[in-house]
Amino acid sequence: MTFAYTSDAAHAVFGLGPVSERQGSDISALIDLIHAEDRTAFVDALEESRLTLTPLHEEFRIIRPDGAVEWIETRAAPR
Repeated sequence: MTFAYTSDAAHAVFGLGPVSERQGSDISALIDLIHAEDRTAFVDALEESRLTLTPLHEEFRIIRPDGAVEWIETRAAPR
């Protein structure tokens, strides 16, 4: 699955380099950083959003590449 758009700010929150330094907008790199206890619920909500074409609004923890755990809130709209 890919995002049509991900901002450099979103990548910075996840502790990743700017989009221009990454290959495409593959969501798997971001999902891999979601805390294991939150990942399934997020993926399920993302899939429901995709199938029903309803907006996604989720809160979950990520583990940044430097090991820091952060709570984040995200919103997305399927197209």
